[in-house]
Amino acid sequence: MKKIIIPLVTTIIIAILIFAGCAKPAPAPAPAPAELPGWGPMKGVAVKPDGSPYKFANLHLGLFNEWCVAAAELPESYAERAGGEMTTYISDMDSDRQIAQMEDLASVIHPDGILFCPTDPDLTCPAVESLGEAGFPIFNWEQRTPAEKVTMKIGHDQVTGGYVLGEWLVNYANDTGKELNVYELTGALGIPTSELRHQGFHEAVDGHPLITVVESPETGLADEGATTAITAYVPTHPEVNVIFSVGDMVAGVIESLGSIDRLYPAGDSNHVVFLSHDDDPAACDAMSKGYLDAATAHGPYESLDVSMKGLLTYVCLGKPVPKEVKLPIYLVTPENVDQSKFGSPKLWGLLPFDDFSQWPVLDIPPELIGGLVTPTAAMKSSQ
Repeated sequence: MKKIIIPLVTTIIIAILIFAGCAKPAPAPAPAPAELPGWGPMKGVAVKPDGSPYKFANLHLGLFNEWCVAAAELPESYAERAGGEMTTYISDMDSDRQIAQMEDLASVIHPDGILFCPTDPDLTCPAVESLGEAGFPIFNWEQRTPAEKVTMKIGHDQVTGGYVLGEWLVNYANDTGKELNVYELTGALGIPTSELRHQGFHEAVDGHPLITVVESPETGLADEGATTAITAYVPTHPEVNVIFSVGDMVAGVIESLGSIDRLYPAGDSNHVVFLSHDDDPAACDAMSKGYLDAATAHGPYESLDVSMKGLLTYVCLGKPVPKEVKLPIYLVTPENVDQSKFGSPKLWGLLPFDDFSQWPVLDIPPELIGGLVTPTAAMKSSQ
């Protein structure tokens, strides 16, 4: 069952709407699609010996883009496949709210295991340590906390993410001989991922005789921030012929370049080279139209696949898991955007967002993820 914690006022409104129609019998719930693609391997793993489900909590940032929606919905789907329950707690990037949610988990809710992506790694660190010291298994994914009392940390190598895009640009400069004037869309204070991507990009491009980089004001990693930065700077600097974004912000970049008549596909003499992060729906669409030249595959799919495998292995099977997994980041270009990866038929940005049960459990080689494998009911019965 889908469980997302929402504000009280919204809950009351929903309750009123439900009870207003209570005269009509509720339709019978649809049976769980137990045999859909990717459901088989973990079936029954999260069922306790007494037949009750293991119950998990997902402390999540918000629901403000497709990346965040997938990060809320996919763990619920994985938990359901395994026979467990996942409740998602939305903080809307409010650290105080997330800390209060952690306190509730410790004192009232007592989940069997916790997924955690911090709003601010430093501000929330003491609360995370308290949860860990109280014995709660914590699986910290993608935005990693400095707290030590966590069971497992999972995330992509963000420095490499910036580096591979910088390396692509260096090769482009060498192949074309063009002078490249890069406008770098910066990130947000307190978000280490954007700082690490910036670091990796500059490790690749700094010192190259054909590449000059100018950094924008802080964008907040939001489409609106990207639009504001581009429309304020690029029209008065026609020499800009490359946009590098430390986040995705693809929709904001596309919209703003179009509004200043700088949006042309690759192959056009007026094309502005665009490099970004995340193979999300907007990025896949922009790449198909020739506007986005390269991106990193840094979606939530792989991180959460590994996080849920780790959580189920540790909590339900009682088996050890690696302390840290750093996932590889690979480059997505028009040449490989339609290729499958780790058993998924498509990049996550091309998968259906109206049915996460269609997202299969990934087949990531164990050597890439600290020896972790997909937990199965057979492993459970062998305990």
